[in-house]
Amino acid sequence: MKSVLSLIREDREFSASVRAALTEAKKPSPLPISVNGLAQGASAAYITEAARELVKELSAPIIILASSESERDKIAATLTNETDLTTVVYKKRDFVFHNISASHDNERERLSVLLSVCSGECDAIVTTPDAALQTVLPVGMLTDLVTKLEVGAVISPEALCEKLVTLGYASVDSVESAGQFAKRGGIVDFLTSADEDPVRIEFFGDEIDRMVRFDIITQRSIERADAVTLSPAKEVMIRPDLSSALKA
Repeated sequence: MKSVLSLIREDREFSASVRAALTEAKKPSPLPISVNGLAQGASAAYITEAARELVKELSAPIIILASSESERDKIAATLTNETDLTTVVYKKRDFVFHNISASHDNERERLSVLLSVCSGECDAIVTTPDAALQTVLPVGMLTDLVTKLEVGAVISPEALCEKLVTLGYASVDSVESAGQFAKRGGIVDFLTSADEDPVRIEFFGDEIDRMVRFDIITQRSIERADAVTLSPAKEVMIRPDLSSALKA
């Protein structure tokens, strides 16, 4: 693959198409550019090298639309293996129209991708047209929902639990997966989609006294944390000022 990547950069048509794409991308109303006549191997090489060049020149993340989910995964794997670009896969949202307890892992994964784009932590997003066209939370609303918790911050355990419910976290007896939280007296556990290990917050009154990451199985502390970022667990949430009206 590396030999193909180096060869395609020597092609004049490749350089011309990338320059054209850069020119269009910088216009207020850019027009699409069509590149034809590439075999399967050359197509993968073109996408890989063009993505690398566009990210470098634009200093911004790019979106790559694949025709299918299998092609999406192949492109993402190639970018991850052959470049130093931070690449994420953005999947389409699943709709459930019957009354069952459905997993929200897909939603949390989508939100994680959106947050990485907002924070500038990714270079390339590989997705499909149907996923890209789905409605998402506005950027300002999404970033406003992200909360940073630090040792010494003043917030009561009850207020934190209310915040977690607002963000779509489910109250459980013991945290087992992302999107869950548990409260025991002055201790609150939760696991965000961005973390591998859950966080345990110990309160002294209405002040965060101590925070640690712990193992889900053994419940033993792994390391102390001075700050953690609390992000939404669901894409669809009810505003606190509307929840009481819905219950009435």
